[in-house]
Amino acid sequence: MSKSISSSLTHKRILYIAVPVVLSNATVPILGAVDTAVVGQLGQAVPIGAVGIGAIIITSIFWLFTYGDIRVNCPSNWCRGFCRN
Repeated sequence: MSKSISSSLTHKRILYIAVPVVLSNATVPILGAVDTAVVGQLGQAVPIGAVGIGAIIITSIFWLFTYGDIRVNCPSNWCRGFCRN
């Protein structure tokens, strides 16, 4: 059974899945920078500070849910696969 899984798993298939995920993760901090640049055109400090704080909060929430899920699920998934053999 493991032979069929490893034979169908190629670098091309991994990259096909991984590249969009990497790009979406990279766009979250860029979104905060673009928001700051747009609000910076107002010429006031308070809106820029508010956008900066909001960007930090949104980015933190995104990373918490994304990588918190990975930290919780990976060991349990690994154990399930390991315990089958």
